[in-house]
Amino acid sequence: MSGFKNFLTESAEKVDEFLSTWLLNEGYVGDLCTYAVIGGGKKFRPSLSLIFAEGQPDDVKEDILKAGCAAELIHAFSLVHDDLPEMDGDMERRGKPSFHARYGHAQALLCGDWLCAASFRLLAELSKPEREIKISDILGKATTDMIEGQLLEFQSEDSSVEGILAIHKLKTGALMKASIMSGALLAYGESALESKDLNIYADNIGLLFQISDDYLDADVEETGNIARKLGGRKECYEFAIKIADKAKEAAFNFGKNNSKLMVQAVDYLLERMREGNDD
Repeated sequence: MSGFKNFLTESAEKVDEFLSTWLLNEGYVGDLCTYAVIGGGKKFRPSLSLIFAEGQPDDVKEDILKAGCAAELIHAFSLVHDDLPEMDGDMERRGKPSFHARYGHAQALLCGDWLCAASFRLLAELSKPEREIKISDILGKATTDMIEGQLLEFQSEDSSVEGILAIHKLKTGALMKASIMSGALLAYGESALESKDLNIYADNIGLLFQISDDYLDADVEETGNIARKLGGRKECYEFAIKIADKAKEAAFNFGKNNSKLMVQAVDYLLERMREGNDD
């Protein structure tokens, strides 16, 4: 467990270091957007990309870092917009005022838009054009899926377990899957995208992440909270173990030298639930 916690900490430091420099080179708006991107947050999505950097040449490691950072910019954009009154209406994010509470609603809309566009400008810096095209396609699809999931959550009347999981797969899981598939593609080539086991792993760890969030928020009155729908934390944890087992089996079957860290990432989410720690 400590192995992945350490890896997550190291990954977050790498991501913050890279994006701090990159954003500050983008002038006023980049400087403004550092508030939404740097510091705080687990940086879990780019860490899923960086799992596949181990043992790779320096140019591939650099591309994997950039791909992970691009996914983090998309995540930051979604949080800036999510916190607006028209969405979730949160005045605080990561222990400080949310972006719109600090800078204003118009600034939040514009900076969220900028972060989304900037992620694809960052991908243009990948070392080979064919990598840029493929990763841009993966990240673009994940972004539209994420937005579709948010829209469905607003209008959906299906509060069944299956309906909630379908939304979670889009809203949360799509960007996590994109992070995994981008890292694996850059490390192992396009054949990785066809791996049944890697796809199973990516689908299930994305679900597990959102399930762990719902578990920690089980007291919140939300019809889309899977823990509440399942009957409570005990039932939710039992359900999470089944999802985790699918992910871990797929990681072992993937059979690469990254499998151990892939499994540890799953166990980290289970430990997060057991400890009740929204770190």
